[in-house]
Amino acid sequence: MSANGKILHILINPASGAKKTEEIYKEEVLPFIKQNSPEAQIQEYKTEREGHATEIIRDLLNSNNNNKSLDLILLGGDGTTHEVVNGLIHQEGEIRAHPARLAIVPTGTANALYASLYAKRYGESFQDDKLRSVRSLLQGNKSETYPLALSLVQTKSKEQDKNFVAHLITSHALHASILADSESLRDQYPGIERFKVAFGKNMSVWVPASIELKPLANGKLQRYDPQIGKFIDIDSKEGQIEDLILYFAAVTTDRLEPAFVPAPFSGPVSDNAQLSRPSDAVDIVIYRPLQSPRLAKSQDAGQDFWLGSQSQDKREEVGKTNLVKISGLMYQEGKHVELTYKEDDNDQDGIEEKGAGPAVIEYYRCGGYTWTPKDANARRTCIDGTVIEADQTELRILSKKEGAGNIVICR
Repeated sequence: MSANGKILHILINPASGAKKTEEIYKEEVLPFIKQNSPEAQIQEYKTEREGHATEIIRDLLNSNNNNKSLDLILLGGDGTTHEVVNGLIHQEGEIRAHPARLAIVPTGTANALYASLYAKRYGESFQDDKLRSVRSLLQGNKSETYPLALSLVQTKSKEQDKNFVAHLITSHALHASILADSESLRDQYPGIERFKVAFGKNMSVWVPASIELKPLANGKLQRYDPQIGKFIDIDSKEGQIEDLILYFAAVTTDRLEPAFVPAPFSGPVSDNAQLSRPSDAVDIVIYRPLQSPRLAKSQDAGQDFWLGSQSQDKREEVGKTNLVKISGLMYQEGKHVELTYKEDDNDQDGIEEKGAGPAVIEYYRCGGYTWTPKDANARRTCIDGTVIEADQTELRILSKKEGAGNIVICR
């Protein structure tokens, strides 16, 4: 195992996760590199503030006169990787991804990217070895790599239009609110427990929005059908949605925590090749409570009622029953996508697995989307954990011309 004298750029985020990153680097990562690649030239960088990793990478690119691919070892969480990826994207003039090989050392909180690479392959024991990705990088050309599927996210607001690149998730509604509120809980709950606390706070908040799903490069728009266990082609009109949304996530990964799987067919490791997400697609998971036949037939089905204080008890009931069941099945390898509504309108539980009724979770496969919020709560947009307010959000997958596939993860 040798890096053949190559330069290894090592980014260390001391603030990530339980704040043990520097200790892990000194006691585990650095000795491993020196033992297995003694000829490697090591250059260390320590992040000092939010956005610093992006600045470091852009400085590296400016000094990289030969435009060569970079070998980067990242010690941090998904937020650190997000900043590095955004630093690798040239956004002046034509968008272009700079070639790079990344190795991830998971020292963050959720470590979704690392989990997506190894959880299915090694089960729960994948977390016992933080050096799997580094080990692969040091193998040089023999490394097994996975090209990151990158999404260009464009947000518009009165204050400023912004461009971001997402490598995991762009979300609105419940997930965006959880990420926003969990930041204030970081010191009290340094682990993933803070996400569950924020979930409880936001489980009854529905937001009105208009959504346009964009077709794939082949012109098709698809939706997963739990009754047959396949993605089916659908009419473009089905991709025009205006409703109250409780959950919306556009993802290029299967999981957001080691055991939390909102999009089971979107990750780099799949049990079924026919269901695997193509590299030019994004998977979108939506939960619209008013798609319930029982709620839709209610005399209180209008949006004004459901957004008002008079419906708080009923929204909380949906949260404590259907939403809790959905989220519980997300922790069971994504079985929530198999849920259907029961045909018996009088059944208070309302949902079952692979029944005869319509799907509870709408799982789409497409080329992107546009989200237009209809109230202040719907303006929240979460991009790989960074939460901003936007009047409109557009997302599309980076194309091959823009360097799709240039940034790879060593696994």
